[in-house]
Amino acid sequence: SMYFGDDSYAEVNSAWLQKWYHEYRSQLSRVGIVNWNERFDCNRFVEFYTGLAQAYYFRESFHRQSPAHALALGPIWYTRDNGRTRHALVQAITERGRVFFDPQNGREVELTPAEQASAYLMVF
Repeated sequence: SMYFGDDSYAEVNSAWLQKWYHEYRSQLSRVGIVNWNERFDCNRFVEFYTGLAQAYYFRESFHRQSPAHALALGPIWYTRDNGRTRHALVQAITERGRVFFDPQNGREVELTPAEQASAYLMVF
């Protein structure tokens, strides 16, 4: 299921995802998160990446009249093709359509049709 929490969204420039990754990593380091751990795993990285991006979007657009309440950016949780492991990524609606980004390594990810169909949580 896909859940929408806002009335309107701003399209994300796909090149921005990689650029934002550097600020996100800087903020992770600032709060002392420098390594993966099962207590701070993929879904926590996704939450931090998207939450921080939304906060910066709010801050930058606060004084502008914009119909967009939030960035078209949020988590997607799915089952990998191997059927044994689950993973969380960032999904974004961009000028190229929907893209998937892994905030643990800073790379765009291609999900197979089966992985996309296996998504069990998608939030914008």
